[in-house]
Amino acid sequence: MIQSTNDFLKIVEAKPLEYFTMLLRFNTGETKIFDMTEIYDAEAFVPLQDETRFKNVKLVNGVCTWEQGQIDLAPEFMYEKGYLYDESELLVAEA
Repeated sequence: MIQSTNDFLKIVEAKPLEYFTMLLRFNTGETKIFDMTEIYDAEAFVPLQDETRFKNVKLVNGVCTWEQGQIDLAPEFMYEKGYLYDESELLVAEA
């Protein structure tokens, strides 16, 4: 959890998955799944409908960016719209 207003929410790991989703790990220690399809019809994100472009995500100062920084998404937005992901539940399901 963020401790004070001096601490900012940041993404520390971003892994593109299938179907335009991403596995995101935040500096809070939480991991979430973010579904890009919910917003990729918005004009700013249309280029990310191309799977190769979508998967070419880069982290810059804790922010997911694409196209050499021309497209970005605020970590706060991705956190709010993301779904909690618990790796231990996946391990149980696979056993």
